[in-house]
Amino acid sequence: MLVTMKSSELFDQLVEIANGDARLVEEAIRASATAPEGEADLKDVVQYIVSHQREPLAA
Repeated sequence: MLVTMKSSELFDQLVEIANGDARLVEEAIRASATAPEGEADLKDVVQYIVSHQREPLAA
């Protein structure tokens, strides 16, 4: 499955996986994109998010 920045519904679900960090999702899509159109494999995007999640700030 290919993901683009225009896939807003999927983007929202990826933001949930990233604990609300939309910037991390954008970063993951850019880093995983291999096609000139900016498409990235969903598996690669999710793996990037999981491996680059930021530690939550202490309250």
